[in-house]
Amino acid sequence: MEWARQQLELANQHIAQGMGLYDEALWDLWQADFIHTWRDTSILEDAQMKLDKLAMSKEVTLEDYITSFNTCIAELQWAINHPGTVKAFKQGMSVWLLRKIYAQSAYPAENNLVGWQDAARREMSRTLLIKQETGASYGKGTVRENRM
Repeated sequence: MEWARQQLELANQHIAQGMGLYDEALWDLWQADFIHTWRDTSILEDAQMKLDKLAMSKEVTLEDYITSFNTCIAELQWAINHPGTVKAFKQGMSVWLLRKIYAQSAYPAENNLVGWQDAARREMSRTLLIKQETGASYGKGTVRENRM
């Protein structure tokens, strides 16, 4: 195997230059080269495909969406507070939730991912509280009648 032969030559060169056979730095160099050479090149592509398909739904709650989104952008090494990252986050949100956030008098800046995620959490909590307190229907009757 060519890579193994190359690594043996590099190790011998380092040892000839005074590095000990059991020197931790020698093994750190080998490990870094191993990881660089044999890493999975499809990690970025897989993360991008996951991100492209990621969206809120009945099966994917807001918290699941945020967690998966943050995992994907970490794998892609995207900047958290970049307008493109925030745009990608908003594209996977439920339309009703995004509209609720934009309906606020002050919504987060376009380069503030954490702000958008917090705003989504607040709106989701508010919506669930309203539903719990007033009932699921939008009838004209009383709250008591709607909750039945």
